[in-house]
Amino acid sequence: MQKIFKAHDADKSSTLGSLKSPELRQALASAGYKVNAMTLNAIVRRYGDRNGEIWLDKFVVAAVKLRAMIG
Repeated sequence: MQKIFKAHDADKSSTLGSLKSPELRQALASAGYKVNAMTLNAIVRRYGDRNGEIWLDKFVVAAVKLRAMIG
C-alpha cells in the first residue's frame, strides 16, 4: 500500500488530496478498488483531515476496510 500511496502522491505532500485532485481515486483504483463519488466522499469524511486529505496510515486503514466490505 505504501508504494501505491507514494506513486499517487503527485505533489509529494505526504497526503492524498481527495476532492481537489484525483490522487485518492487513482490510488484506490491501483489497489483494485473502483469507487463512486458517494463512496469516495464517505472515505474522505471518515479518514481525511480537516482539509480532506488522507495520510498514509489512514489510507491503509481505508483500503483494509474496503477489502473487508467488498471482498
